Amino acid sequence: IESRLSLGRVVPERVARGIDSLTDELFSTGIRIANYRQLALAAATAPRRLYDLIVDLWRDVPFGISGADPTFESYLSEELGDPAFSSAGTFVALDGASWIGLCAQTAAEGRLRTSMPGVVRAWRRHGLARWLKLHSIRYALEVDAREIRTFNDAANEGMLTLNRALGFVPVETDLRMKKELR
Repeated sequence: IESRLSLGRVVPERVARGIDSLTDELFSTGIRIANYRQLALAAATAPRRLYDLIVDLWRDVPFGISGADPTFESYLSEELGDPAFSSAGTFVALDGASWIGLCAQTAAEGRLRTSMPGVVRAWRRHGLARWLKLHSIRYALEVDAREIRTFNDAANEGMLTLNRALGFVPVETDLRMKKELR
């Protein structure tokens, strides 16, 4: 399901209040959010840490298709090496030194595309996905993007519900079919 958020309809003050509210709520946990650009400047291990987080999150996405994990080298070239990858617009939730959540984005033609929002299982249901998505919306507003697009499978009810609550509107559905050959 492709969903879009028209940024012309977003109230920046509402986004800021949402970020502030969750920051206050989660302050005592020590959780913080940084963008990938900051993390990459701070540590040479950032690409590997991001890869490990994405692999962990992808393994847990509810969509019924499985396959081999990408190699680290292919991830470096195809994802981080993609000129559309937005290091400043990709946000990571941190619990001390642990990377526990992500909202990755790519940029193209005045819009952003969320390619991986997710939170590790142990930290779900604490508002981290909403916090990360609000950071991504604030970033999109700051860079004057027109819209954010995201894609989720119908089985991912939690993320679809969050997207709707944040103003994303479903615009298109793709149907995938798989045939087992014997």
